[in-house]
Amino acid sequence: MSDLLVFGEALIDLKAKSALEFEGFVGGSPLNVALAAARLGLQSHLATRVSTDFFGQEIMAVLTKNNVQTDFLERGDEPSTLAFVRIEDNQPNYSFRFVGTSFLEYQGIKTLPTNLRAVHIGSIFVLFPTLAERTHKIMADFKGLKHYDINARPAIESNADIYRATLPRWLALADWVKCSKEDFEFLYPNTSESEFANQVLEHAAVLVVTDGGEGARLYRKNRAMLEVASPKISLVDTVGAGDTFSGATIQQLLKHNLESKTALQNASDETLLEVLNFAAKAAAINCTRAGCNPPTLEEMSK
Repeated sequence: MSDLLVFGEALIDLKAKSALEFEGFVGGSPLNVALAAARLGLQSHLATRVSTDFFGQEIMAVLTKNNVQTDFLERGDEPSTLAFVRIEDNQPNYSFRFVGTSFLEYQGIKTLPTNLRAVHIGSIFVLFPTLAERTHKIMADFKGLKHYDINARPAIESNADIYRATLPRWLALADWVKCSKEDFEFLYPNTSESEFANQVLEHAAVLVVTDGGEGARLYRKNRAMLEVASPKISLVDTVGAGDTFSGATIQQLLKHNLESKTALQNASDETLLEVLNFAAKAAAINCTRAGCNPPTLEEMSK
């Protein structure tokens, strides 16, 4: 049984230690989601294209070390995608270098494995029409859990109107939608969170808005909002926190067999609060370490 297939970029995060001094980490939001899910025991696959350059070799080493499956991954001699990251007010600020890089050349898979339980999409993948169209077509007929993280990237597309125009087709496709408070405020500055939730829930079964150290809020149609707090931690940085939250959420949804809109709509509040608390704890542990470094199941049990 294949648990999860994640579509999207694998890249190198170069985290600023000073103005011109950087520390490198293997990253990319989709890679981080696949990594977080794999560390939590899922058979997790990453569908992307990775360079054969020395950065790409590091990416492959991390995937192999963490048991992320690479059977849907392509290799090419194009350069690796780079993301420069500077932490400002405890939030990562990105500058991407992606033109001509490997992930833009991804050709995609034709069909999904028949025993697949969940797919995840999000981040910059959806901003590139060829990649987005190919991936959407593959996902459209999938009957399992469809998890979508809006994960906006103003560093690539700063015009919220243009970015917003890419979202409806993915919101209509998804069963579970995750959106950070920062993403929501960038994309919908003149809309209340409850109004946004009502729009999303015309299609999806669940919307979760993550709010950093304030926790997360979950919305379902005709149900009371659910809310969890974030564990108190000694913060190192927030890189990969949202991705860890996503990977942990998917792990919990599959654990509870919540793999369709109907199952999510009918799930008890207690079960969904268990999912959210688990995801919030995983994200908090990640934030106690530099870069995206999600916890294992063993660490989650402590």
